[in-house]
Amino acid sequence: MLRLDYNLIACGIDYLYIMCNGSQKKKSYAIIHKIVCENPRDNKKKNGREFKKIKNALYDKRFWIEFAKKNNIATSFITLEYSNIPL
Repeated sequence: MLRLDYNLIACGIDYLYIMCNGSQKKKSYAIIHKIVCENPRDNKKKNGREFKKIKNALYDKRFWIEFAKKNNIATSFITLEYSNIPL
């Protein structure tokens, strides 16, 4: 893989980051589930979901799958929890 494809918007970027930096690492990445924020529901927003304002946002998953095929990488992998920190 020579360069990042600028079509990648959201879907798959987390997997790509981990694959490029070493999926075998056990203490290098964190997925945090208990973030609390106050956001209005998408149907309450005047102009809808912000993500949809990005050009080609509706194709983000398709772009990721095409990128993965072109670069011969998996579109996902089995995730393992090595430890957790109670919040």
